[in-house]
Amino acid sequence: MVNDVAAAANVTSQLMDLQNLVIQDVIKELSKCYLGKNHTTLICALEQEPTISHSMETCNYAKQIAFRFIVPIILAGGLLGNVLSLIVYKCNYLKKAAMLTLLMARSYAHIGFILCLIVETIHALVEAESTVKIHLWRSRPYTLFLLNSFMTLALWITVAITAETYLCFSKPYRFNRFSKKQRDYKIIISCSIFSCLLHIGLPIMLEVEEENCMNVVGCTNTSIPDFRLVIRGGVFYQVYERVHFWIQAATVIVIPIAALIVLSGMITVNLHRHPMRTRFSRQRQCMLRIVIATAFSYWVLETPSLCVLVSVAIHGSQIEKNAPLCLTNVITNVLNIFNVVASFLVTFTFNSTFRSLLFTQLKCLKKPRTMEHSLNLLKPRC
Repeated sequence: MVNDVAAAANVTSQLMDLQNLVIQDVIKELSKCYLGKNHTTLICALEQEPTISHSMETCNYAKQIAFRFIVPIILAGGLLGNVLSLIVYKCNYLKKAAMLTLLMARSYAHIGFILCLIVETIHALVEAESTVKIHLWRSRPYTLFLLNSFMTLALWITVAITAETYLCFSKPYRFNRFSKKQRDYKIIISCSIFSCLLHIGLPIMLEVEEENCMNVVGCTNTSIPDFRLVIRGGVFYQVYERVHFWIQAATVIVIPIAALIVLSGMITVNLHRHPMRTRFSRQRQCMLRIVIATAFSYWVLETPSLCVLVSVAIHGSQIEKNAPLCLTNVITNVLNIFNVVASFLVTFTFNSTFRSLLFTQLKCLKKPRTMEHSLNLLKPRC
């Protein structure tokens, strides 16, 4: 009898221990769960969160290096280059030159593009706990809208300038007849409206998702919210995203770059048959060289981004999950940003008249003098 009581006590003790273990396991598992937004659904995290691959870490590191060291230098150079270009374009020597209005409009578009990129750069460099970071996140869809609109505007103005340059070579009489400021203003307004309509969908389909740290397993700092830029839920937005990127790939990369290549080739053929010095004045020679250099730099630097846009159009926005695509996107973004300074560098390097005009204008800013006397300094030919 005593043995039966001892055995029963032993079994009861083991059952109590097992019950305690089960309760502890249940509490441990429930600690990983939280109520959803409707306060009725229990959402539980997986025991092991997905880890970031080494290749994605490489992409994130490359992105940080680009925005911390490379992009600020390009932006400073681009801002300085476009301001200096505007100084040259406003001099009396080029006052009546063709395509001057379009060149000035493109410089202003580049400056707007640079200012939006400065906001994006600050967004990448500011600490996560800063209130500035929170405001930048919430305004990011609109910043991306302005950024892409200025970029598209500058690109299509470049196409228009290159087309006018071809008319200047192939049909100079018709070019002199129709090359008026009113037409240039119509081109600028049309390109501006087209650029805004093309990218107006970005604030519509993008939303900033804020994650509360209390809902994230393993998160200890509940005072810092985590933000993500995501596509709005629903089939309509998913279809709209792919249609938008297909249209963007066609109208921002394929069509303008193909037009620049064809027009540049036709201009080169005309230059081979009839040299500029036998047909145009020095002012027009200077403007034509600026246009040709800009067109060449644009289609060389913009073409690589086509692969990213096509991939997004086919597979959806997988840039943050696909390491090779993410790294390619970083490289193409840096090349696109370099476009804002490339045309100035090429023109300044290979156009002696542009350099002389720039130095003359800078001297006039320091020591006022008449433009007629300043133009005597223009000894080198374009």
